[in-house]
Amino acid sequence: MPLKRESLERQLVVAQEVLEEIKKSLLEKGISESELKKQPAYRDAHGDMRTVKRRLVVVTENEALTASLAAEAKE
Repeated sequence: MPLKRESLERQLVVAQEVLEEIKKSLLEKGISESELKKQPAYRDAHGDMRTVKRRLVVVTENEALTASLAAEAKE
């Protein structure tokens, strides 16, 4: 699975939009804020967003490692 920053950032924006839409629709149906985490649609969308966030963390760590290795190679 390629982990390109641009792709993951785009996926994160989409995942956040989907989560907000689901949250809005559930709140309109009369479900309280505290009950949202019990709703399957909300949990699924929240899980997708967390997955993309974790992947972004890995990409950041890999970029930092690559940069440090490049700096060491120049020395």
